[in-house]
Formats: sequence, C-alpha cells, structure tokens
Amino acid sequence: MNYQKVYDSIIHKAKSENRIKYKGLYYEAHHIIPKCLGGDGEYKDWSWHSNIILLKAREHFLCHWLLSRIYPNEPKIHYAFWKMCIQKNNKQNRVISSSIAYEEARIKYKEEISKHLKGSVGYWKGKSRPDRLGKNHPLFGKGHRQLGDKNPMYGKPSPNRRKLQDVETGMIFNSLQDASKYYNIAISTVCLWAKKEKKLKYYKLNT
Repeated sequence: MNYQKVYDSIIHKAKSENRIKYKGLYYEAHHIIPKCLGGDGEYKDWSWHSNIILLKAREHFLCHWLLSRIYPNEPKIHYAFWKMCIQKNNKQNRVISSSIAYEEARIKYKEEISKHLKGSVGYWKGKSRPDRLGKNHPLFGKGHRQLGDKNPMYGKPSPNRRKLQDVETGMIFNSLQDASKYYNIAISTVCLWAKKEKKLKYYKLNT
C-alpha cells in the first residue's frame, strides 16, 4: 500500500471542504507536515496557517497511523501515534483504536524507548547525597514511628497464624495455609469465608 498517497488523499479531501469549527461539528487540528520534520504553525492558528488542517477524529487517528508507517525511523512520529492510542481527553471525541493499531503503536513506542535508554544509568547511581547524610537526613534520630506498642499489630499474632474451624464438621485448621490446602482454594477465599463465617470461622488466636 502507498501510505503517502492515502495520507495525501485524506488531507486533500479535508482541504477541499474548507472546514471551519462551529457548534455541531467536531474537528481536530493536525499538522500536515509534522513539527518534528520541520512543519510549523500552532494549533490556535488553524484558521489561516497552511500547514494546519481540520480533520475528523477518525481521519486524525488514521493520519498518525499512516505517518508512523511513512516515517518508520522517526521516534517522535511513533510517540505521537502512541499518544493517539492511549490518551484520553474529555474535550475530544477520541476514536478508540483497534487492537492491531494499538499493538503496532505499542511495539514501536517500546522499541524507541529501549533505544533511548540503552546504556544509560540512573542519575544517582553510584553517587552519594551529602545533603542527606548523617544529621542532614530528614529521619535522623527520629527512629521508626511504629515500634513497640505504637505498631497497630502490637500484641497480635500474624493473621496467617490464626486458627480456623469448619462450621459444619468442626474440623480445626492451625493456619490459613492449612485450610487453603485442604479445600484447594486461595488464601484470600479462606479469609473471605472466615470473615462471613461461610463454611469457616475463626476459632481462636495462637498465643
């Protein structure tokens, strides 16, 4: 497929209709030549600028998709297409991308991010923060705020060590894990049953 030809046809159609924004019609401003490729003009100047055209939401999405294929080696083009796929704006009637378009945009975006970050390291990796050492650290001398009886779990056994009892049979389980294995269910389900006393209930706490 000649992507450039399809792109040009969408732009030509929009130009031929002499579109203007007014109540009842929805359009989005689009740079015909992307700014990253030398195209100029601001969106607010759409009414007179030759490089800006008004497109319908679907046309705008398709144009960015086409541009990503016309310029496969332009990172900013791929980033713009990715944003078209994921960005939500209450002021725009953004079309929902197809799974094919989303996957293509996602792959290209991840490839460009990988290239950009390759070989880079975090700014503070291997560096010290003299402004936060010793007494300069904001937590210096304060200790942990939840030590001892200040901890909300102080004096309480771990929830996983609580005994459970089968409501119907009276069988006792020493822990959530034991009940989970016996009934072959997730621990979260065991907790839910015990909380609602459905099938299981808490027997007593270990001391």
